[in-house]
Amino acid sequence: MRFNKPCIKCGVLSLDAMCRNCHRAQERIRDRKRDATPERKHKKATLYNSSYKRQAKLLRDRGGICYLCGEVVAPGTGQADHLNPSDPQSPLAITHSFCNQSRGNKKLPG
Repeated sequence: MRFNKPCIKCGVLSLDAMCRNCHRAQERIRDRKRDATPERKHKKATLYNSSYKRQAKLLRDRGGICYLCGEVVAPGTGQADHLNPSDPQSPLAITHSFCNQSRGNKKLPG
């Protein structure tokens, strides 16, 4: 049986070491630091241009079949992913956010 314990940042009772709000705030700070590096800025500018954003929105709005696990992705819930990581010319496909994050920057087998 798990018990609530105080958050290490704010003291609110939570099942984990940090409450959800403090955890999200810490993630935002980490993401801002990571996104401030010159390499990350360049990558975001080349991979995530206006064409990518337009295509990604269409894929998310339509939903479809996750190309990584083969399950249905409900409209408005998936993510668009480059089939070949780090290639701005690579086609996009719909995927679950968990599948996309699990794959990371690895190439597809085969």
